[in-house]
Amino acid sequence: MSLFSKKKLIVAGCSYTDNYAMKIHIQTFPIWAELLADKLDMELVNLGNCGDGNEAIWSKVTDEIVSTKNIGLVVVGWSEVERTSFFAEVWNRRMAVYQHQWESFKPSRKIEEVENKSDVEINTFREGKAFKISEIFDKYHLMDLTAGTQKTLRYIYNFQSLCTSLKIPHLQFQACYPNADGDTITDMQRFGKELISSPYLSLIEDTTFLGWPISEHIGGWCWDYLMDQKDPSRSKMRITNKDTHPNEQGHKYMMEILLDGYKKNYS
Repeated sequence: MSLFSKKKLIVAGCSYTDNYAMKIHIQTFPIWAELLADKLDMELVNLGNCGDGNEAIWSKVTDEIVSTKNIGLVVVGWSEVERTSFFAEVWNRRMAVYQHQWESFKPSRKIEEVENKSDVEINTFREGKAFKISEIFDKYHLMDLTAGTQKTLRYIYNFQSLCTSLKIPHLQFQACYPNADGDTITDMQRFGKELISSPYLSLIEDTTFLGWPISEHIGGWCWDYLMDQKDPSRSKMRITNKDTHPNEQGHKYMMEILLDGYKKNYS
């Protein structure tokens, strides 16, 4: 089949969707999006970007959907709910122009990172845009698990509604744990409570959102949780014990789950 006649597989997400291994300059391997595109014989359009928050993910995939023809499938892997995103004007030194691009970070993590900075690094870090914004977010309680969860649920529902209205095949899943820091069990229990009390709980299609309702405490799953069940020591499906991004085996595992979801919904 000619490349120009292939349907497009559009994917969006954070580092679990981006080619993370290439970004950190280690040996690369086929990621789940590439494997799925090969299985479905589709042309891959990968919008994944390391560090993206859910507003950035939703915005990128929405823009791509409304401007692209011949879409065969759209897959979104959602990120941590407390990451905040800005469509910011950034100076491009190479081209000597200002350009707009998405920037995302988790404010609470930026605050914590100060403690690990050396005396040489700390002043530069404190003067950085991300840290200054994080201080304001922290001071005025502008982003927490509740706010982040509710915002993410709106993105999930809006993405589902857009694809349904345009009759575009789509799948969704939660990639990393919704709150990847601290006590995972406690955070996931809190996240589950937010879902139970949300009007979106019954509006999200569990056939196309694989693992809905996300929290294992209320019968769902995310990619991190599934890998932890298969590989509790995090020695087989992760880059390393400390770098818990999925390795080649982790990506193959997720591709099979997504392929199964596609076949159940659209074959």
